[in-house]
Amino acid sequence: MKNLFILVILFLSLNTIAQTPSLLVEAESIDNPGGWVVDQQFIPSMGSPYLLAHGMGEPVENAVTTVEFPESGRYWFWVRTKDWVPDRPETPGTFKIIFDGEEYPETFGVNEGWQWVRSGRIKVENSKQLKIELKDETGFEGRCDAIYFSKDKNDFPPVELEEMTAWRKEKLGI
Repeated sequence: MKNLFILVILFLSLNTIAQTPSLLVEAESIDNPGGWVVDQQFIPSMGSPYLLAHGMGEPVENAVTTVEFPESGRYWFWVRTKDWVPDRPETPGTFKIIFDGEEYPETFGVNEGWQWVRSGRIKVENSKQLKIELKDETGFEGRCDAIYFSKDKNDFPPVELEEMTAWRKEKLGI
């Protein structure tokens, strides 16, 4: 019995160690949506509401939030977004992300269909907090569903709705 107890403790310890530090930020839960609005019309097909920058051709005020990470360090990040008119040469719904006041160089909202776009890495300082802003560039329907951060560059978020729904619940502790 004592050996079984030791094995169980060892398994739980290894399982905890093996978990990669990560954080899922659902855009609709951003503290201050600024000029972005929560759009719920696609919940059945994508599993979640998202933020929409509907500025009638004028860029809307940035959505802003501060999040806390499980630990400091470098994190890879993915943005779940979509180009709402992918067949046009100009992409009207583009946006940028600002981390702690520094604009990340990549433009988001240029991919066809809802996709996780692996972007790059950011550094989370010892405070473990990061200020995130969504900056609308055009005022024409920028869309952001979520941002996922992980210390493992191969920790790609799921794509299929059923798997993603279960994954979201796990990441959010629901």
